[in-house]
This record gives sequence, structure tokens and C-alpha cells, in this order.
Amino acid sequence: HNQAISRQATDALPPCGSRVRRGPDWKWADQDRGGVGTVVEHQSPGIVSVLWDRGRKDIYRCGAEGAFDVRVVDEPRRLEAGEQAQPGVQVIRSGGWRDGERDGGTGHIGCVYKVEDAGRKVWVRWTATGLQQSYSLGDGQLSEVQLYPAAARPVARPRQRVQPEQRLNQLSAPRHADQPPRHTDQPPPNYTQAAGIGVEGSTTVVRLSCDDFLGLGVEKYSWQWQDVDSSWHLFPDRQTVALEEAFPRRPSLVLTTEGVNWTVDFEAMNERSGGRVRALRRAALSNRDREMAEAIEQSLTMN
Repeated sequence: HNQAISRQATDALPPCGSRVRRGPDWKWADQDRGGVGTVVEHQSPGIVSVLWDRGRKDIYRCGAEGAFDVRVVDEPRRLEAGEQAQPGVQVIRSGGWRDGERDGGTGHIGCVYKVEDAGRKVWVRWTATGLQQSYSLGDGQLSEVQLYPAAARPVARPRQRVQPEQRLNQLSAPRHADQPPRHTDQPPPNYTQAAGIGVEGSTTVVRLSCDDFLGLGVEKYSWQWQDVDSSWHLFPDRQTVALEEAFPRRPSLVLTTEGVNWTVDFEAMNERSGGRVRALRRAALSNRDREMAEAIEQSLTMN
């Protein structure tokens, strides 16, 4: 497995740092524990070495024998509070950067595929250029790279459960003049859409500033289905758990909603019942995001 392989064979493989899940030809039981991994090395032609987020490292077919045990996904690794850098996280240049435009320029993201020296040194593949190099990692002016903000999770703070109407009032309240808005590159989620609220002419619309979403680590995924009016609705928690558990392991799942059986097709990302078809989507959602969406739906239900 350590033999040199041709550049052509290497180019046909997912680059080091790529994030993967089990693919269509997976036959390795629960080696991945249903999670995501990072390509950390190219082996013989058509074979990659994957380090799974939950600790196991092994080799998998990615073209060898015409089979694909893994498939590339866009799911960067996110760290728990206090966790050191791990393969799969993203980085950007920091104050001590001295490698020219190797990263593609200021703000371009790189994927970590190897970590050394207790997390103080990382090997990075730059997405924009495909170039690979090792760098010092930290948050000081001497470090060459730093974690991309989305990779680090803040320390969890206890939250007090409040009634839906009270929560809506808290989150939609105007800011004081002495609190300047902060900015983020990512636009705020459309909660009215996430909660399935898109009725034309409705006055129940909550618009939040970007400030409401800064510092929120993505802690779970939401599953949503699309109604005939193109609005999106959250699945109940129990069905969300079932969907998330089945998603990496099975091609389909049957859910029962109000006495009606729906067959979920994960490849097509839809669900069918008789002649009816509803589109599905899976979206990263923080605890606060989900609470907000649930509060909106509960508020409308009570009204």
C-alpha cells in the first residue's frame, strides 16, 4: 500500500483532505460508525486511506475493481469545545503567514488531512490551488494558519426553556442604538421557510439580523419536507432521529405520518405515498436554529 502511484492515478482519486461517507459499494459493516471521514492518504491505484471522525482508519476502494466504497461529501469537520485540531477541519491563513499566494489568496480555505505535534502543526491541501504544505496552527500572530471559524464550536451554555411566544419576542426584538451590528459572510437562515411558513400575505414573519447567528456551532441536522405550496416543514424530533440514523446506512426508510406510510428515498431525496411525491432536504441546524423554527410553528398552531 505504500508503493508510489502515478500522477494520473492520483488525480483520479479524491484529494487528501476530502470528506467522505460510505458509498454505493460499501460492504464494511459499521467501520465508519455511520459517520463522516477524511481522506488522509492515497494508496495503490483506486484505493484511499480514510480516517473516520470517530477514530478508525482503514483503506477503501475508490475506483479499484470498478467499485466505490466511499463518496465525497461537503461536510467539514467541526470540533467540540476544547478539542484540538483534527483531520477534516478547515483553516485559513493567519497573522504569521509567509507562503505567498500558495493558498489562493487571503480568505481561501484549506482542508487539514494530517495533524502533528499535539495539534500545533497541520498538513493542509488548499481548495483553490490544490497545493499541499505543512503549517503552524494557532490563533496568535506567529501562527501561519488558524481554524476557519465554522470549524470551532463555542463552549455550550445552559439555556432556559421559554414559551414559544416569549422566544419569538426575544429573537425579533429591535437592537439598541449602542449595539452596532456584527457581520458574517454567511446570510441568516430563512426561518419562515425552515418552519414551513410561506403563506402569501401572512403577517407572521420574523426577520433576524446576522448577529443572531454568530458563535452558534452546528450541533445537529434538520430534516424537512416540501409542501405543495413550496413551503418547507420540519419533521418531528422522533422522525428526524430515525432519518438521521438511517441516512448513511440504508437506501430507503418508511415513515408513518398521521396514519399514512411514506417511503423515503435517500438517493432521490424525496418521499412517496401512492401517487404523491414530496421533496426532502437535510440541513445543518444549531440547537438555537431548531428552537426558533419550532417556536414559530408552535406559535402559529396556538393561533
